[in-house]
Amino acid sequence: MGIDRAVFYFLLGKAFSFISAPLTLYFVARFLSSVEQGYYYTFYSLLGLSIFFELGLGIVITQFASHEYANLSWDSQGGLKGESKSLSRLISLLRKSMKWYAIIVGLFIIFVLPGGWLFLNSKQESSGINFTLPWVILIISFGISTCFIPFLSCLEGCGKVEDVQRLRLIQVVVGVLCSWLVLINRGKLMAPAVEFLAYWNVIFLFLIFKYKGFIRQFLTYRLKNEVSISWFKEVFPMQWRIAVSWLSAYFTGYLFVPLLFAYRGPIEAGKMGMSLKLSGIVYTFSMAWINTRVPFYGALIQKKRYRELDKLALKSSLQALLAGIILSLFIIGGLGILERYFPQYSNRILPRFVIGVLCIANLINVVNSAIGGYLRAHKEEPLMVISIIVAISVAGVTFISAKYYNATVMAILYTLVMMCIAFPGFWLILIKKRHQWHNIKK
Repeated sequence: MGIDRAVFYFLLGKAFSFISAPLTLYFVARFLSSVEQGYYYTFYSLLGLSIFFELGLGIVITQFASHEYANLSWDSQGGLKGESKSLSRLISLLRKSMKWYAIIVGLFIIFVLPGGWLFLNSKQESSGINFTLPWVILIISFGISTCFIPFLSCLEGCGKVEDVQRLRLIQVVVGVLCSWLVLINRGKLMAPAVEFLAYWNVIFLFLIFKYKGFIRQFLTYRLKNEVSISWFKEVFPMQWRIAVSWLSAYFTGYLFVPLLFAYRGPIEAGKMGMSLKLSGIVYTFSMAWINTRVPFYGALIQKKRYRELDKLALKSSLQALLAGIILSLFIIGGLGILERYFPQYSNRILPRFVIGVLCIANLINVVNSAIGGYLRAHKEEPLMVISIIVAISVAGVTFISAKYYNATVMAILYTLVMMCIAFPGFWLILIKKRHQWHNIKK
């Protein structure tokens, strides 16, 4: 199964999420009312608006960093050494990325904080829900966490996937435990806010103690002969295309709950939110084999080792898909037990058949993400057009389902779009680009 240390930490983090998910679902159902549950999951869905600001730049940073790291290595002080040109380009990439993220976070807080509050306050049920302070703290904490993305993306691109996955394991454990404590102590909607407070504190301590040398280089390193990344000539051509694809992702993953909240009310929105969280375990767990491998693709491409690249990508994709299938079956079986012995909690989610449909959609997303990682490692974004087509299709069926039908119809139509449009489109682009880039005869 190809489980190295990086995959192990990723899996351990996802395993903790998988094991802790039923407890989280229990605590949410136990300590929040049905209406509060709707607000709880709508909080997380509205955080998805960060897509409109972050624009997938983390992916771009990782790919560019991996190409420069082909000529670098790490020293004992947690800093980088090697070819001065590559080091200068990498440091300049990080500095320019940090400036970009500072702007992103500022805009996110300015627009989403008041806009989200107005949306949450628009429902009649909001009069009895204390959501204002939790919402403010959540947005600010989420913004601070976002500022650390350039550092973590650079570390992944520079071969420190294992360290980053270990960090994320610690993050998820600390964050989940803190949110549980808040729920158990009747903190209600403060739970998401405290979770993100814990996240950025863990990242800060990790960077300070583990990578002092890298931080010092970021702050003080003088670029050699003014060698630096040209943002608009090199990064931006890929960034804006990924940005469009990234924006499209909002309509294929974050639109369900807010639309149900608006048209069907917070109770049905809460059921969909909990169902998406449960079925989403299939995707997040399976991506261990993809996310921990993609940062190494760039160095292989830089050295034109295409056979090794294809072998690694294919093996990782098949391992991820197999893990997803096994986990889907496990989830469906577990829900059968829940329905039989704990019907009072099974009523808080969508029917088991619908969860199964959403699991199929997540398996398709695993394959599409594997294809996307392979293609973007070439420092290009050829998936923009198909991403727009999929986004428009999903947005259309989601709106129709929320306004005229229900969450069950929404899940079925969404999965049909992923099967009939997204998967064939991604696969055809993969075949075309692989032949074009690697000079393979058809």
